[in-house]
Amino acid sequence: MGSVSRNCIAVLLFAAALLGVALAQTAGEQRWCTTSTGETAFCRTLMAEFQANDPAGNTWSCVQKANAAGCATAIQNREVDYYIMSPGTLYTAIPTGVKVVAFEEYPVGAAAYYAVAIVRKEDCDRNPALTVRDYRGKASCHTGYGRTAGWNMPVGNLISSGVIPAVNRDPTLKNDIESVTNFFGKTCAGGAEGSPRICTLCPGAACAGSNSSNYWDYEGVLYCVEKGGGDIGFTKHDVLGDYAAGQPKAKAWAERPVGNFRILCPNGGCTTFNDYARCNSVTVPSRAIVTYAEATPAAIANLQTTIAALNSDPEFVDAVYRGKNTQGYVFQSDAIRLVGYNGTAQAYMGKAYGAYQSMDAVEANTPLTAGAFSVQSNVAIVVASVVLAAVAMI
Repeated sequence: MGSVSRNCIAVLLFAAALLGVALAQTAGEQRWCTTSTGETAFCRTLMAEFQANDPAGNTWSCVQKANAAGCATAIQNREVDYYIMSPGTLYTAIPTGVKVVAFEEYPVGAAAYYAVAIVRKEDCDRNPALTVRDYRGKASCHTGYGRTAGWNMPVGNLISSGVIPAVNRDPTLKNDIESVTNFFGKTCAGGAEGSPRICTLCPGAACAGSNSSNYWDYEGVLYCVEKGGGDIGFTKHDVLGDYAAGQPKAKAWAERPVGNFRILCPNGGCTTFNDYARCNSVTVPSRAIVTYAEATPAAIANLQTTIAALNSDPEFVDAVYRGKNTQGYVFQSDAIRLVGYNGTAQAYMGKAYGAYQSMDAVEANTPLTAGAFSVQSNVAIVVASVVLAAVAMI
């Protein structure tokens, strides 16, 4: 075959590739990724509102994938334009260059929630300078193995800061499990199959991660500290205010009022249950709307202008922000508005990024990065909030 023929074929193949891209995404089309049939149906309703509020006149549609990982891959491959990611999914997607363009805001603010440590008030009364180090050899309670607020965030934080030494001596155990059980005397962290070492405080159904167990999930940490022999518990910020005796969602087993417990601050000392914004191990960021690395500034600005308008659109507000979205389709059920963001994805994750890094480093048995929790994102989030609030008023 001559060089001219080869060149012609190459040109034709290149043209076919361009045609394939053109067919995959028509001009002015914006595609949102979903992960279930129910979510896709709800998404189509919402996309009609996106389209009505889009100043560029784009057509908005929904593309369904099997799960969050499938949507993350679709973003990377530009099969879709937008997807809303949890912190864990975002962390794994950052190496692909995804851009965070907006986030959900909840009643507590830009954070989805705060990861806190709860202890008994009498411990704080005996030692006003109490720290996590004082609980070495004692019993710890967790929401579950691998869970964000009860395991990944606090354990990553404590190992990164050197409070819990990283241990890797037993090849049959994951390094994070070995490190935690080497520090605490007993532990309850259900859901870790084949790892009874972290279920010494709660064997049986609780170890399997069964939701029928009183030890499981956020409120299970309170049960563990109050009734299960635990000395310190790692959970989310609203557990005491919701589930302790006398509180709005008090559990049948709860006997001790919220005043009998304290939040233990990372730098030492204790505070009351409602002081979580100041005293927490890490702020877990809210779910973020992401797009692919090649997205243009104009496209991102258009998305942000669109969501600013949606925040005051009666039909969108009624569907998303008024408690009717009980399934949490597309947006989380307790979201109160969408806020634009213009910083990097890593900065958006803040200290949570360092926590995930620390967990990876522990498992890989590699040195931890000093100051892994120093990334700040609050300023960028506040600036974006102010700018979009102004846009919404125009």
